[in-house]
Amino acid sequence: MAGVLFSAWQGEVVDNRGKSEDDYAVPLRLAIPEEFAHETVKAFMGWDGLVLRDPSVDVVDMCMRYIEAVQNESCGRCVPCRVGTRIILDVMNRIAEGQGDKADLERIAHLAAYVKEGSKCQIGQTGLIPLLSALAYFRGAFDRAVEEGVKGGRVQYRVSVTAPCMSACPTKLKIPRYIEEIAEEMPRAALATIREDTCLAGTLGRVCVRPCESNCRRANMDEPVSIKYLKRFAADYELDKRKERPVPEKRGRFKKVAVLGAGPAGLSAAYHLSRMGYGVTIFERLSEPGGMAAVGIPDYRLPRAILGGEADLVADSGVEIRYNTVVGKDVAFSTLTEEFDALFIGVGAHLSSPMGAEGEDKGYAGFISGVTYLLDINMGKNPYPEGKKVVVVGGGNVAMDCVRSSFRIGKPDVNLVYRRTKTQRRRA
Repeated sequence: MAGVLFSAWQGEVVDNRGKSEDDYAVPLRLAIPEEFAHETVKAFMGWDGLVLRDPSVDVVDMCMRYIEAVQNESCGRCVPCRVGTRIILDVMNRIAEGQGDKADLERIAHLAAYVKEGSKCQIGQTGLIPLLSALAYFRGAFDRAVEEGVKGGRVQYRVSVTAPCMSACPTKLKIPRYIEEIAEEMPRAALATIREDTCLAGTLGRVCVRPCESNCRRANMDEPVSIKYLKRFAADYELDKRKERPVPEKRGRFKKVAVLGAGPAGLSAAYHLSRMGYGVTIFERLSEPGGMAAVGIPDYRLPRAILGGEADLVADSGVEIRYNTVVGKDVAFSTLTEEFDALFIGVGAHLSSPMGAEGEDKGYAGFISGVTYLLDINMGKNPYPEGKKVVVVGGGNVAMDCVRSSFRIGKPDVNLVYRRTKTQRRRA
């Protein structure tokens, strides 16, 4: 990242103070989270250190606000983090009011190191790293704060509780929290944490492509944490132990929303809207929930019962689901716009991407897109009964599902054609 005045990140210190911008060194290890990439960031404090881009930033005031955020996120399960961050915040407030002394700075540094070494989770283990960096490299600013107090100008701070795995997750699940709850032998608490952000814990625990694991910091040491399967464990624990599923709180309904489609998008939208207090009705043309997740993914990978149970969770929150209802036929679109205050259209992606091969649009018998092929099989039909020899073009999830499903419906000769080499496939 260019234009950095000071950076202490992942153990790399780049100090451009006193230099002209043309002579600035560029930090090599600095990688600010993607969610801030398109914002004008003057300074940043996070799990790997401290970054300063604007010399006008009051480092002491920023540290105080940062420690306040860390203290608010401390779960309280271990004493060093819970008590240590509280004491540090109290001392920082005293310094800000001009009532501190230089001995307080040593006390803060000692406590921050103690919290870092003695905490059980990443909030305590890494949360104090930027404060220690600030104390080490901006000591003059802290000395002045002790003597004069902290003015605390009109600065806008943004607090985001995140981690590389959370930043990569499309749903932004609280991954570190639910993993910690599973480690503490509290799978039901972990499932409750997951359900704060999604109603599809069991589904995601089976078929998610897990971008979180590609960004897991544990991979820097050995291999990523099995985030996906831990999610599945929490969801399956409720089923295996026959635990009664908590019924979401039903709030007063002040607006009505129609959701078109009971696939993952529709169920998720209905789930969150209902919990916010909206009256929601889902219209689904199939006789079951799940959309393409149900009819596009084979049962051996994603059992229909799992999807059905998660649809029941949505219904328990107060959502009405009308199956076998085609909008435009069984109910007019104009009727929905009259009866509901808003519409959410989640009708799914039912078409395959074309290969770009000559003749694929000629309508040849037996030439079937992967999505259509799987849909027919999942609906109990043989897509092409006359065909005994199958060639599947591709190497992704849909292609592999087509291969395995072909054997399951009795095709004796199944072949896979893929444009990449084995080495390229492993790297992809």
